[in-house]
Amino acid sequence: MHRRSFLRTGSLIGGLAALLAMACLLPTAWAGNPSPADLIGQPAPLFTGKLMDGTVVNLEDLRGRVVVLDFWATWCSYCRDAIPKVQAVARRFENSPVTLVGINLDRDRTPEQIAEFLKRYGISFGQILDPDAHVKKKYLVRGIPCAVVIDKQGVVKSVHIGDDAELEQKLGGQVASLL
Repeated sequence: MHRRSFLRTGSLIGGLAALLAMACLLPTAWAGNPSPADLIGQPAPLFTGKLMDGTVVNLEDLRGRVVVLDFWATWCSYCRDAIPKVQAVARRFENSPVTLVGINLDRDRTPEQIAEFLKRYGISFGQILDPDAHVKKKYLVRGIPCAVVIDKQGVVKSVHIGDDAELEQKLGGQVASLL
């Protein structure tokens, strides 16, 4: 009887110690998973990239314009649903100081295959190929599609992750509010 009581007490203490350890480590685990939303209100990370047509884009040179960065890939079904909505926003603001830049994350597609995809979906805004995820990492993007809206002063104002029926309205409204 005494041995059983000792085992129960030992199990209880061991269980409490494990819970305490998890409680201490959990905030560290959460802190180790930054997201693009952590950038809201911060200066947008600077980068330079080459559009598929060869034009060099330097984010710093786009100050004075609202910028939307759309992170996506051809293999992503949510991206295929979202990118026409982003294109609609590009069309809506084509005569405004707004620049949309797609950041394509495909690693196993050729530029020609990506160009064919863009043509098939009627996407006309510029695209940077980022197969090594340099820009993606700067913006802490872990899931796609992900649209990052940057104001005229170069500050991240909003982040839209995923696709939903109101993406075009949400993204368009955010852009309009910054003009």
